[in-house]
This record gives sequence, C-alpha cells and structure tokens, in this order.
Amino acid sequence: RQFQPLKTYMEIKEDPFSVVKAFESVEMDISIPRVMLGIKFPNHMSEIEFQKMQLSMYITLHALMGDSSTLYASWLENGFINQAIQFHMTHVSGANHLAIHIQTQAYVVMAKELEHAIKKDVKDYLNQKIFHRIKKVMIASNILSLDQHEHKMFNYMRMILKGVSIYEVMDAMQAITYKEVLQYANMLKTLPYSFLIAKNNKISNN
Repeated sequence: RQFQPLKTYMEIKEDPFSVVKAFESVEMDISIPRVMLGIKFPNHMSEIEFQKMQLSMYITLHALMGDSSTLYASWLENGFINQAIQFHMTHVSGANHLAIHIQTQAYVVMAKELEHAIKKDVKDYLNQKIFHRIKKVMIASNILSLDQHEHKMFNYMRMILKGVSIYEVMDAMQAITYKEVLQYANMLKTLPYSFLIAKNNKISNN
C-alpha cells in the first residue's frame, strides 16, 4: 500500500434528477433488435460509495436476472432471449447510470418484462444465502482481474485520480453487508429510467 492516492477536486455541475425521454426507438443496421434500459443514479457520491453501490447492484441483478436465476430461465424457456443479459454501471460526473442490455426479437415483451422486474420486491429473489454466494464470486473475479497487468494499471490510475486507493475499494467491497445491498437494491423502484429500442425495420417483424 505504498502508493497513496492524490487528493483531487472536480467541480460537478448540477444536473436535473430526471430523464429527458422515458422511451426512444431508433433504426439501426443490426440483425437482432436490442432493448436497453438506462437507470439514472444520484450524481454526488464518493468513489467508495459508488463502488459499494455498484457491487450491490451487480449482486442484485445477478440474483434477479443472471444466468442461474428463475426469471432468466423463464425468459429462455419462453423464447424471449437466447443469450445472457448484460449490465454495466458508469460513474461519470453528471451521468451516473446503470445500463441493462438485451438482444431479443421479442423487444416489446422484454421491455415490459424488464420494467416489471426492476420493481419486484428484492427479498423475493435475494436472500442471504444467494447474497453471500454471488458476493464471493464477484470479489474473487475482481481479485483475479488484478493479475492482468493492463487492467491493474488502469484501475490503479483510475482510483488515484478519484482520490482513493484500490485497496480501500477492495476493503469496502469485502465489508458490504446483506442489509446494505437491500438498501441500494430498493433504489431500483424509485430511480428515473429510460428505454431505448434499436431495431432494423427492414427485417423486424415486431
């Protein structure tokens, strides 16, 4: 831990906590339509707080619609999807957000399914046993990623520029509790969100 983070300051402009459009449909040169759900998060949070929230959201989403979830199995069985659902969180000044991305021919159905899913009661699909299992997997994945030199250097520099060390972040992730994850996960019910559907009208039947 010999590398101490630099203390940096960045002025953050106020951004209305709302979305410009709740729904948008665009035409693109793609073979499989895409459904993208963007969820807006508060702007003013420390890097440590963001990392805890990010881990909480990843644990929540893996439990809700990950490869081993009941919901994912149902979507797969009904032919709504045929591959894993992708999600990613971004911490950028004025644009903190979570993006959920699905490739599907049933884009109208899946948009409704996603909207319903994020409003579910968290305790219906995330108990302490599932929490501990997913948390261990995600932390182990983060640790293993540090074996990749480029990834390690990128994260070292990114954390230093944000005023924290990568070790502080790992400690915060290790310390996160089931109760904290529930608190963060319940935010999904109230945060503003927007849908984007991308499709090729020349080959789409929906």
